[in-house]
Amino acid sequence: MPAKTEGDILHLFGSWVCSFAEGGNLATVPASVISMDDAKARLFGAPLGGYICDDKLYGIPQEFNIEYDAVLLNTQLAQETGATGYQDGWATG
Repeated sequence: MPAKTEGDILHLFGSWVCSFAEGGNLATVPASVISMDDAKARLFGAPLGGYICDDKLYGIPQEFNIEYDAVLLNTQLAQETGATGYQDGWATG
């Protein structure tokens, strides 16, 4: 970035964003893309927080936090292997 040859779009891990924003190297996300209120309503706070610096939104997180536990299941693979019972979820935690 100091050489001013970086791309127009960057993929940054959330914990790096504010240090680059402090140097004036990043533009804020235009409200036409997503407003701060919409981002806060639609995205988990933990990953979004890394992209908010001085109350300005500098990016949209590409990672997520599964804050309330979850299991991800490839239903196609489950069907192919003959797994059953997963469609209704788990009755207890």
